[in-house]
Amino acid sequence: MDKDELLPEQLVLYIPTVIAGYYKKYHSDYKNSPPYHEKCSNNNTKPLVFIFPKENSRVYLSKGFNGEINELVLKIVHTRPETKVHWYVDNIYIRTLK
Repeated sequence: MDKDELLPEQLVLYIPTVIAGYYKKYHSDYKNSPPYHEKCSNNNTKPLVFIFPKENSRVYLSKGFNGEINELVLKIVHTRPETKVHWYVDNIYIRTLK
């Protein structure tokens, strides 16, 4: 195989999913990295990453001023924002979001 076959037409910087998620918030011109070429290693990049809560952590819900328990806020980032994510908490379906 000739090395020129594997060279991209333009340079692409692959950054970790979490960093890309934050970067996109402040750089509207940012485009998601294209999928890896089938002949390349993907370095085990995770397409979906939990920002909060972290794996195996405990979350304690506080009460608001009205005495009711506050809602749980979960945060994730995905390399493909158009992907549907099905949310379950303790094996109970909550909702599906993009």
